[in-house]
Amino acid sequence: MATMVIPSAVSEWQHEAERQAAELCAKVLAVEQEKENGKIDQIENCSSPPMEEKSKTKVEPISDFMRKKFETLVEERSCNIYPTRNEKEEIAQLLDASYSQINRLFANHRRRILKKKATPQTEIREASIERLMAKIKEPSLVVTPGEVLLHEETSTSERSVSPTGSFSETDESVAVICAQVADQIHDDIQEKKNLMQPEKREKQPRKKRAPKRKISEHDAKLEATVDEILSKVSREEIDAEREQQGKPLFFDLSSIVSCFDVKIN
Repeated sequence: MATMVIPSAVSEWQHEAERQAAELCAKVLAVEQEKENGKIDQIENCSSPPMEEKSKTKVEPISDFMRKKFETLVEERSCNIYPTRNEKEEIAQLLDASYSQINRLFANHRRRILKKKATPQTEIREASIERLMAKIKEPSLVVTPGEVLLHEETSTSERSVSPTGSFSETDESVAVICAQVADQIHDDIQEKKNLMQPEKREKQPRKKRAPKRKISEHDAKLEATVDEILSKVSREEIDAEREQQGKPLFFDLSSIVSCFDVKIN
């Protein structure tokens, strides 16, 4: 038999399912909201300490009186530009200043000294200066391509030269520095060329060998005969020593002479 479904029971079941689904969605949304709130709190907690630290660090101003007193004190003590911590603390006590102020004063002092040392103090060659000044003061200035290339290499900013001949002290000082730099570059290039070129070694004359003396047929036969006789004598000596040890050795000179005569003839 087929079961019949009552409409009222179906509607109640649907309402119950919808209610449970709504409760589940509400719980999920509540959990997600709590997670978002936790993340925001963590971000605020992480970002707050640096702001506090930044607010705590304050730059203390340095007065002119303190700066002048520091300069005189450094000159009197002839302090090093990189002092130790104890020296800094001692100077801070004398000037009634903080450690950060002393650090800034020493940093400015180092910057001034290093800037003075960076200025060129080498000797200036008078001949090159006069030559360059004469070229600059000429009414019709003619610059060769080599000089243009040299000025482009030695200077980063272009300088316009007026042909009227009116020059100030700054132009003359710039011309002097350019001449000095040009001479220095020329010397460096010449020195590098000398170093790159290998030293020329003088070849020692070879000793000439004496020409071989020509030997005649008679002398060649004589040398061959003497060699044969000596080898024969040495063989006979060895055989005699083996056979008769301790006995004197005698040679038949007549046979040797006869052999010698036969070979020569």
